[in-house]
Amino acid sequence: MEWKKPTYLSVDGTMARPGAFHGKDGIITNITPAFIKNLFKHFNDALPFYLTHDNRDIIGFLTGLGYDELTDTISYDGLIFDSTNRNLIEKEGFDSISPELVITDGDSDNPVDGFISGAAFTITPAIPGTKAHHNVISFSAYEGDGVIPPHKFSYKEDSSSSWSRPTLSDFTDKSFEELTAQEIGIIAGHFAWAAEYPPKSFGDLKFPHHDPKTNAVVWAGVVAAMAAINGARTLASISDADKSAVYSHLAKHYKEFDKEVPKKMFELGESMTVDNPIKQPDEGVKLPESAISQAEIELARRQINDTISSYKTQIETLSADLASYKTKAETLESSSASFKEKYETLLQGEIAKAETELAELGIEKPTEFAIDLDPESRLKILKSAKVHFVKTGKITKPPEQKIDAKPPENDKKSRAKAMGIPDEYLSYIH
Repeated sequence: MEWKKPTYLSVDGTMARPGAFHGKDGIITNITPAFIKNLFKHFNDALPFYLTHDNRDIIGFLTGLGYDELTDTISYDGLIFDSTNRNLIEKEGFDSISPELVITDGDSDNPVDGFISGAAFTITPAIPGTKAHHNVISFSAYEGDGVIPPHKFSYKEDSSSSWSRPTLSDFTDKSFEELTAQEIGIIAGHFAWAAEYPPKSFGDLKFPHHDPKTNAVVWAGVVAAMAAINGARTLASISDADKSAVYSHLAKHYKEFDKEVPKKMFELGESMTVDNPIKQPDEGVKLPESAISQAEIELARRQINDTISSYKTQIETLSADLASYKTKAETLESSSASFKEKYETLLQGEIAKAETELAELGIEKPTEFAIDLDPESRLKILKSAKVHFVKTGKITKPPEQKIDAKPPENDKKSRAKAMGIPDEYLSYIH
């Protein structure tokens, strides 16, 4: 009997995390760690995937959720069966996930309890950092012995850090036997291959390329893993199907760093293993050991060049940011000067208005009230004088007789008192 089976899109990533997020209706929803934990608690069955929240055609199913107690985030994995919409996820930007929540306690602003009823792929998710990682799979074509562990965490790209193979102690202080299934799954996601899933030991995990502390995919680690699968060093034997699966996984990381994916040397009869440093020689021919060192040198040279290129890009980005900040600072300085000018104009207008009101009430020479004060203090005096007049029906006029002893120039309160300003308003003068 002849069988034909289609390929599917395997997806995984982060679905939800704590924070305040804007929904498409403009409402801010405050997602707390307790609410995240309740969402995970109520997950029991496969849930549908949709393409946008408005389209109710099911394109696949969410098959698993993971809860990280350290970050209070929910990760997911699932399968997309619809070939048409699969292309939109892979190539057209519908590659972020947005959960559909049913709130059973609390309200849409501050939910307390609820469950996830499905998830939609969208271009602009309400929760940032929910971009999906995807792989094309076929249930019939893969004949490998191992498993490609899914990413049960979100990650960023790290193009500058150095790389060395992590040990279990880099991930946790526990022994492997003390780890929970969830913890093992998260650790496994830092590697590109596992002898089985979940792995029975840390030694079952091969081709690490994610930082054990930050979860970031490290460019130097991706290059090292690709070199290993292509035979830059001796490997434990894995099947060709497994090699191809690991290659496909790493190739996606190459694309995330915008790097050219190397050829599948193991399929072209080429390798750089200890027994066969460059390519398959004729039977009986043995290449010198120096060829091995040269291959390793070439790999190191490429890594160094990539690192230098990364630093140059970062410098260019920082220079552009600096220029942008300088422009913003100049704009703010200009705006500040303009605001100050407008404020002073407004202040003088208020003083003139207060002087006019006092004059209309019959108060003589209000323009001479507290003229030695700064504009803000003088305005307070004028307004207080108006209040005092309205309450009492009178106000002390400026004395007509000359003052024999002139107050010191810096004694503003003495001047104001000599002008007839009531004592109760002298506290405004500084």
